[in-house]
Amino acid sequence: MGRRVDGYRAELRGLKRWEPYLKKHSGLPGPRANLELVQAVGDEADSDRLWRFSASADEFLALCGTAGLGKVALMEPDTVMTWLRELAADRRWRVREGVAMALQRIERTRARCRCWRSWIASPSRFPQRPIGRMTTSRSCGRRSATAGASRPPQPRTTRSPISRSGCARRTGTWPGS
Repeated sequence: MGRRVDGYRAELRGLKRWEPYLKKHSGLPGPRANLELVQAVGDEADSDRLWRFSASADEFLALCGTAGLGKVALMEPDTVMTWLRELAADRRWRVREGVAMALQRIERTRARCRCWRSWIASPSRFPQRPIGRMTTSRSCGRRSATAGASRPPQPRTTRSPISRSGCARRTGTWPGS
């Protein structure tokens, strides 16, 4: 996957207009979006382009922009996290998957999200799903058994979509304690 991402990054650097290229190489319509291209866009795009793509009506552009916002979260954490939370309830599942990818990017760079507790308390299940994906990732010592925007595994001892140990490891406390 690394060589393909590097190839896409090199091609994107040479383009003035990315939208036609991204739409042509998106892999859509079809069963699988071009995730290597999504990663390359997240690596190469500036913050203005990522913001614009994340608000796009085109599903693949919105996926690319949303997934890339994890990089922007280091510079504008409150603004990005507010927007990601809105996108987590988007009707398009690929955009919701982009939110999970953005959160994974944030986790990889060791940025901590203060707003996860409010996401967990949300009455909608959609904002809770990316958090559930994060708690079953490799960073918790377990591999996720779920793929895509599927439902996160439910803990046995609590109603919350994440486990007490996962939350304590990330924030040092359990919500409500």
